[in-house]
Amino acid sequence: VNIDNAIIIIDETQNISIENIRTIMTRLGENSRMIFLGDIKQIDAKLKDDNALTFLVKHFKNITNLSIIEFTEDDIVRHPLIKEIEKVFNKVLNPKVKTESEKEVKPFKIDPHPIKKPSFLFKIKKLFHFK
Repeated sequence: VNIDNAIIIIDETQNISIENIRTIMTRLGENSRMIFLGDIKQIDAKLKDDNALTFLVKHFKNITNLSIIEFTEDDIVRHPLIKEIEKVFNKVLNPKVKTESEKEVKPFKIDPHPIKKPSFLFKIKKLFHFK
């Protein structure tokens, strides 16, 4: 089975086995693109040394027509609460590494009038005119 005329987004690649990513990748059909998303910091313990994301970055970085894009913290646009969550985790999991901003965590206030934005899937559907 090949997947033709599609944009295929594979999320959580760091938690996929190398055997399974091979199966997924070999389904790429004509006029299709695959996008693999993942975070090296979020690898499941059972896949620490044998995960698809690490494998792809290591072995596919010099393949023609394949690009690897690594984002930094400056590229990530997320809910403002995420920064506070990360500060707490960093404080608890790495107690020796503290910055001044991590010493005081301000409580998060829920906005009673959140901005209504379409979901990511909706944006993709709209952008590529999926039906």
